[in-house]
Amino acid sequence: MALIVNRVRKNLEMEVPSFAVFVKATDRLSGAPKVSLEWARARRAHMKIFEDRVEIGDWSLPHADVTKATLYRTDGKLKAHLLEIVTPQKTVQINPNTGVDPTPHLPYEVTLAPYPANLQNLRKAFWAVVIAMAAALIFLY
Repeated sequence: MALIVNRVRKNLEMEVPSFAVFVKATDRLSGAPKVSLEWARARRAHMKIFEDRVEIGDWSLPHADVTKATLYRTDGKLKAHLLEIVTPQKTVQINPNTGVDPTPHLPYEVTLAPYPANLQNLRKAFWAVVIAMAAALIFLY
């Protein structure tokens, strides 16, 4: 019984994040977004924003250590954004779910930058092919 009470007490004392979202993140890339196989091996985890840090899985990025934060964002109907957080120890690129913007929950300034045009065109071409294939399947049916 004491074990159960201690476990419940520990769960109640846990710190609650101010924001959480499921992301893909990698520390093997830096700079503007680019097509890379690193995204296939990227960490998939919940990004939790606390008062003093950002956690992605077992990575912890203290807000005090952040030297630069950049949000690369597309414009138009096909939304995509990539958040890059730079600390002296590592650079982490974070790709949150579409439609979720974690930047209002971060306590430091985040610089906005445009998504590279070639990647925006690649996203448009991909969806154009998907729509064409769906239309062909419907027509053949």
